[in-house]
Amino acid sequence: MALFDQAISAKFAAAERRRRREPAERGISGEDRRALLDDPLAIVTDPAVAVTRYTAS
Repeated sequence: MALFDQAISAKFAAAERRRRREPAERGISGEDRRALLDDPLAIVTDPAVAVTRYTAS
């Protein structure tokens, strides 16, 4: 029975570590996603970039 309790305790400890780590990892991935969106946004809103109309041929 003690071995079973140790296994369950280890699973709960691992889950607790994941629970603490995941929000930080999501924050980092969110920052990366935002950085990817910031570059095109800067280009689109830059008045120095010429406006070109693209049409399908």
